[in-house]
Amino acid sequence: MRLRLWVRSLFVGLREERLHALFIDADAKFIAHEWVASGDGAHVPVCARRIFSRALALDAHAIILAHNHPSGNAEPSWADRTSTAGLRELADQLGIALLDHFIVARGTLTSLSDRGLL
Repeated sequence: MRLRLWVRSLFVGLREERLHALFIDADAKFIAHEWVASGDGAHVPVCARRIFSRALALDAHAIILAHNHPSGNAEPSWADRTSTAGLRELADQLGIALLDHFIVARGTLTSLSDRGLL
């Protein structure tokens, strides 16, 4: 629960869409977090190379992604679903677990894992 509250706090006041990654080690301990992409009000380009090169450099064994919807709607879009599925496939090939992908909008957080979309 604290993780979700903290993730929500990262996006307070943002007007552009941004993607954030949390990197986790083999013992399920937090290694690092950083912004990995930013976009306009309605779209953020996902750069798998940036996400996974950073994960490999940190020797991360798992990742949690989070991005915001400035529109205020925390429902996953078709683009959210397909890009997350593609990222999960790449993560699997690299031996990295994609644990969740959160969408934050107006203080609401939606988990794609909770929705069975991951």
